Amino acid sequence: MNVVRSAEIQLDPHPASVGRARRWLSRQLEAWGLEDLDYDTSVVVSELVTNAVLHAHTRVTVTATYDRVLRLEVSDSASAMPIPRGSPNSTTGRGLHLVAALATAWGYEARPAGKVVWAEFADESVRDDDESVSGPPGRGATITSLARMRSERTGERPLLERTV
Repeated sequence: MNVVRSAEIQLDPHPASVGRARRWLSRQLEAWGLEDLDYDTSVVVSELVTNAVLHAHTRVTVTATYDRVLRLEVSDSASAMPIPRGSPNSTTGRGLHLVAALATAWGYEARPAGKVVWAEFADESVRDDDESVSGPPGRGATITSLARMRSERTGERPLLERTV
């Protein structure tokens, strides 16, 4: 039987919240025995919380849930959906490109009071034996169509693209 683990933290819309989220997540992963995910998830939570602080200007909630796959959710009260900027080789505006490169899957969903941007990470045991997780280790969702993301940002359907 799998034990579902979940934890969350509330953060102020302040740049210091980025480091606080990273340290909190690292402690959670250690407590759950998922240290192998620490590097990639630290980069992703930093990017997602930074985006929320810079663009939403509202309180941020970071939720980590583990049930064979680690799911990170960063929610805020702003209605604007994320828009990838720049290219993977740009010096700025590439945060969502990093998320796509490091996560197994990622996306966003509109909520009645804002949005949630999420990323999923499969640990080594799931990558080895679970066909429901697609994509090779270290690769994740890819941003293949910025136009598609822009068209879906106002819709209620979540965006999910997986590397195949």
